[in-house]
Amino acid sequence: MKREEKQPGAISFFVPGAAKTAGSKIPGQTKSGKLYVRDDCAGSGNWKGVVATFALPHRPKPLLTGPLSMTCTFYMKRPKHHYVAGKYEKGLKALAQRYHIVVPDGLKLTRAIEDSLTGIIYHDDAQIADEHIQKLYADEPGHIGVEIEIRKLKE
Repeated sequence: MKREEKQPGAISFFVPGAAKTAGSKIPGQTKSGKLYVRDDCAGSGNWKGVVATFALPHRPKPLLTGPLSMTCTFYMKRPKHHYVAGKYEKGLKALAQRYHIVVPDGLKLTRAIEDSLTGIIYHDDAQIADEHIQKLYADEPGHIGVEIEIRKLKE
């Protein structure tokens, strides 16, 4: 997997696993009348926990303040039809795409990352003033996940 050079002073780490979205919020009401809001993506809570776990060793003390830049590069699993005879060992077809241009939506994937890092890397995801999102197919089946880089912006 080719990764760009880390920016000086940046927090950068890789989270393995199939990324989940933090999509639309669905309001509801319990039988007792209590109101709640839940995420419409099943499994997003588990994914957010995985992201938080991989972020903890990179936790700055104190948490980052001020405007931030975040880059998320998602490495998605390739479909079988990208491979010769449908097998990884036989290699990619010449016309196999590099960019992942189907669902899930990059913004919703990134929303889950932003939520996961609140209180671990920065105080609030509203601090992210500059954001870059890329969705690529993983070069190798075992390298599914997201590369995250966060750095402070100069005022």
